[in-house]
Amino acid sequence: MTKKLKTVIFPSKILDSVKKFNFRHLENETATKIYIDHENLKIVIKPNYEDQYGYHTEPKIDTAKDQIEEMVKNYEKNFRKSNKRVEKDPSVHPYYYHYNNKHENSIALRREKKNQRKEIMQEIELNIKNHK
Repeated sequence: MTKKLKTVIFPSKILDSVKKFNFRHLENETATKIYIDHENLKIVIKPNYEDQYGYHTEPKIDTAKDQIEEMVKNYEKNFRKSNKRVEKDPSVHPYYYHYNNKHENSIALRREKKNQRKEIMQEIELNIKNHK
């Protein structure tokens, strides 16, 4: 019995993001082993005839391939959305970006208001002196 080897080819940008996917559940469900081949920019799906409990199962390679393609499509869609939102400072983690930015803005706003109040008070003092 020969083992079939299916490959799914994706661009490298997506492959980097695929590292974040957890294939274990998919591997157990479809009785396959999933590898990421970075040199050839491929995801390799191999049949694994024993599932996690050691029972013999028939590998469902096509369903695994379809599910991976769907995962990547969803990731691409969400990646495009999130890319528009946070692309300001790559050194700041996106989770903290909003907080930091808001915090800095609030400090700057407080400084501005304080300076405005000082200017208004100085104008009032000048008006009082000129009025006398």
